[in-house]
Amino acid sequence: MPRPATKTDLLCQSQANFEQLFALINSMPDTMRLAKFDYDERNKLRDILMHLCE
Repeated sequence: MPRPATKTDLLCQSQANFEQLFALINSMPDTMRLAKFDYDERNKLRDILMHLCE
């Protein structure tokens, strides 16, 4: 996919990628999506999604 040349193209591509990401996450079973990680760091998937939504 070529790089967006205009702001409108960038926004459209960004929205499409965001929707694709959430479609992938929604396709995961709840047990996998809500699983806790075994180390002391925060839940990485949740952290990434929070940064995307801010």
